[in-house]
Amino acid sequence: MAPEYKRQFNAALDALYAKEIQDIYSNYLDSSLSQNDRSSELKSALKRYAQKVDNLKFRSAPLAICILNVMYGLSSQTRNNLDVQIIQDIKKITVTLYNIFKHSLYADDLINKEEAIIGEEDDFDRILYLTFETCFNIAHDGIKYRKSRDIFNTGVTLMARILGALNKNNLGESLAKYTARYESLENSITDSGVDVEKLKECLKLLKERYLASSYEDQSRLEKELLDLKFNYY
Repeated sequence: MAPEYKRQFNAALDALYAKEIQDIYSNYLDSSLSQNDRSSELKSALKRYAQKVDNLKFRSAPLAICILNVMYGLSSQTRNNLDVQIIQDIKKITVTLYNIFKHSLYADDLINKEEAIIGEEDDFDRILYLTFETCFNIAHDGIKYRKSRDIFNTGVTLMARILGALNKNNLGESLAKYTARYESLENSITDSGVDVEKLKECLKLLKERYLASSYEDQSRLEKELLDLKFNYY
């Protein structure tokens, strides 16, 4: 396929994927349907979409932003409305997109981003923000799902990994901003019904593990987390 036709084809494909996820979200927000009907449709539609994202080879930052905007919107409603399977798919899509773009998120300039990635500097800032905030929501509400504690653990682990990457790449201003957001999670778990002090200690150790620069410190912190029976990803 000639380069120009390939570009047009990819742009059309991106537009279709963007419309599909926007339609999924619009249908969920349709107040003319019952909450049960909306949740049931969202559950099946999001699962199909998660499978597509898992197999996509796209590199378009604007498309990722479109998808993450929906993940963030859905994750902000998890406390009262969404079941575990829906949250699992939100988590899956968010982690998949982060892994696709993570090398470009921390590049000090666009010249050093991954070559095949399409996007502007502001796009990568937005992807990072939406990823972190979606994980915050997942972690915040994941505490209450006793049978799926990995929802909480995955959310906070990705947040901690982001802090570690910001630190490693000497992005001090962003590190300070996102560290404050990470630490604010402690203030939102006091009504969760779990051992709050133990959970706060796990959050602190997890953050320290990803900020640690030496293998010895990382191993020590990993052991402490293991002793507290906290699984991280």
